[in-house]
Amino acid sequence: MDVKVLEVTDTEVKLELRGESHGFPNLLKEALLRDGRTGVASYDIDHPLEGEPVLYLETKGDDPLEVLRETLETIRDEMESAEASI
Repeated sequence: MDVKVLEVTDTEVKLELRGESHGFPNLLKEALLRDGRTGVASYDIDHPLEGEPVLYLETKGDDPLEVLRETLETIRDEMESAEASI
């Protein structure tokens, strides 16, 4: 997956997740929403056959890239834990 940064501010980030469909963006959105620092997390795909998912994250004042990094680490840890229990 390639990630293209579309916008970054002190509390917001918008990323294009190239090569993805709904699976990973939805997982990431749900994980971000579980984080108390997240105000808004969503994604959109303009065209179901040709579009790339665009993830939008707005925090409640925290660095959005740090929240994103930590959420991705949490997802990785959860997947490793699930794999170990199989």
